[in-house]
Amino acid sequence: MQYVTNNVPNNHWITTGIKISCWHKKLLYIMSKTTKCSKIRVHCTQYCIVLWKVIRKAKEMYYNELLSSSTNKSKMSWNIINNEIGTASNKKYIQTEFKLGNKYVSTKQAATIFNIYFINYVDELIFFFIL
Repeated sequence: MQYVTNNVPNNHWITTGIKISCWHKKLLYIMSKTTKCSKIRVHCTQYCIVLWKVIRKAKEMYYNELLSSSTNKSKMSWNIINNEIGTASNKKYIQTEFKLGNKYVSTKQAATIFNIYFINYVDELIFFFIL
């Protein structure tokens, strides 16, 4: 049995351009590792530095916008801090579905099937003991 998680990233600051640049950076990294050309390696490191600066600026702009539009700035700043360090919520993960072979089954559907099975099983046991 395999558990399936719904990993929805909470990074609203990531734009389409940043996604494309990350994809391009990955290709450059693979090229720099497979070739011996020093120009490609230098270009890859420079590209990584520029992309890192762009990502930091995008985060800064996104969080500044959140803070400026917020009515409770101290609470919003603590939410941002907790989100960045990874302790944004103390909610426990609740399983939504799991994988059996090639089939995905939701927990509600599985619970219903188990309930129907065990209700029928208990009814058969009661009937058996009555006779």
